[in-house]
Amino acid sequence: MTDKNLIAQLSRQFETDGYTLALQGLSSHPIRISALFKLTRDFYAYIDSFLKDFEYFIEKQDHKIDCQKGCSSCCYQAVFITPFEALYTADFIRKHMPVPIQKQILQRIKSKHNSTHKMDARICLTYREACPLLDTKSNSCMVHAVRPQACRIFLSSDVDSCKASYNNPNQHDIFSRLYDLPLQTGRAFCAGFNSRLSELGLQTDELKLEDGMLEALENRHAADEWLQGKNNFTANYSNDELKIFSEHVEKSGQIVV
Repeated sequence: MTDKNLIAQLSRQFETDGYTLALQGLSSHPIRISALFKLTRDFYAYIDSFLKDFEYFIEKQDHKIDCQKGCSSCCYQAVFITPFEALYTADFIRKHMPVPIQKQILQRIKSKHNSTHKMDARICLTYREACPLLDTKSNSCMVHAVRPQACRIFLSSDVDSCKASYNNPNQHDIFSRLYDLPLQTGRAFCAGFNSRLSELGLQTDELKLEDGMLEALENRHAADEWLQGKNNFTANYSNDELKIFSEHVEKSGQIVV
C-alpha cells in the first residue's frame, strides 16, 4: 500500500534520481545536441520503466489504469512541456514525418498558439481545444513514442471521470480521477532533472505545448541557441500562475493505492 508520506519520500528520491541522470548525461562542455537527445531518451525510459512497475503493482491491488487508445479527453486541455522536450519532439517530427504532415502540424500549432498565448491562466485552465499533436480522426497521439512527460504520468483510474471533466470544464468540483503516485514522483523527477539543467545555464521554464513547439519547429537553430544559454522559449506564465495548473492537477490526483 502507498500513502501520502510514502509518496513524499519517493518523490524526494525521484528528484535526486532526476538530478543525477542529468548530471551524468551532461558532464562535458560544449553540450552536443546528440548528447541532449540521448539524455532525453534516458529521461523517458526512466519514467516508462517506473510506470510499467506501477501498473503491475496496482493490478495486484485489483485496480487498473483506465486510459485507452482512442480516448482523448485529456488531449484537449492545457499541456505543459519544458524546452528540452519541445526540441526532442521537433527533431522526431522532422525525422519521421512527411513534409506535408510537418506543415499541417506547424499550422495547427500556430493556430492554438494564437488562441492561447495571451489567455489568462484561469481561463486557459478551462479552455478546450485539441492538442496540435492529436490526430483527431483516430483520436491518437501523432508523437506517442516521444509524448511529453506530463502526458505519460497523467494516468486515469476512471475514464468516465475524464469525460466528465472534459464536458464540464467550468465546474471546479469535477476532476479526472488520477493516480497520485505517478503524478507526484514524475513531477519530482522532472524537477531534479531541470535543476541540473539550470546549473548549466539552460532555460527550464514550463511552457504550454503550443508555445514550446512553435519555437522548436519554426526555428531550426533553436536547439543550438538553447544549448548556448539563450532563453529563446517564451514563458507566458509566472510561477504563481503556473501554481493554478499545478493545484488543479493535485486535486485530480486523489487515487492512492
